[in-house]
Order: sequence, then structure tokens, then C-alpha cells
Amino acid sequence: LIDIIRQNPDGVRALVLNGCCWRDIGTIRSYFMAHRDILIDKHPLIHDAELPQSPFFYGDGCRMGDSVFLSGFLSAGKNTRIKAACSVENAVLWDGATVETDIQNAIITADGQVIHAD
Repeated sequence: LIDIIRQNPDGVRALVLNGCCWRDIGTIRSYFMAHRDILIDKHPLIHDAELPQSPFFYGDGCRMGDSVFLSGFLSAGKNTRIKAACSVENAVLWDGATVETDIQNAIITADGQVIHAD
């Protein structure tokens, strides 16, 4: 990979090798979009066997309250929590994150920081 980057000084944004793909996630937007690409478009950024069948990925210990509405995609890390009646559209929840209100196009960190990805 390093040799390929050196040969392309204007930048490399993605690379497909042996059925998997490397993608630059050096910005908030590209990090967010990599999750979308895996969960919605099923791009092989991870091994095919690990691709979730639905656009919603739940880590171990993920808990959701009653009447939660999910749309778009969700990548929820370990021990995440979505409180009752929240609407979550296109979100990445880091391990230990809690959603207490409606969110859209956002990354939620473990300490509750909301990072908008649009």
C-alpha cells in the first residue's frame, strides 16, 4: 500500500486487493461514508463473511428502548444504548455511546459528543 501511495502523489482514496478494499477514512465525512458503504452499498471494505445482511449492525450489549425508529443505516458499537422513542437515521455509535434524542447523519462518541457528518 505504501508503494502505491508513493507512486500516486496526488492521493489514493481506495484500493481493492483480494476481494477486500482499503479506503482512506482520514476525515469525519469519509469515516462516516465508509460505514454507509459497508452497510447500505455492501462494498467489501471488510471481509465478505463479516458483512451484515441488513443496514443495521449491533455490537454486543446494544440495548434499545421501546418504539425506536431506525432508517438509513446504523453501526452501533458494543454496549450502546438507544433510549425509547428515538429516531435514528444514518448513524455511527461508538462503543458505550447513548442516544437520548433523535439523530440524523451523525457519529456519537462514548462521552456523548455528537459529530455531524453532513
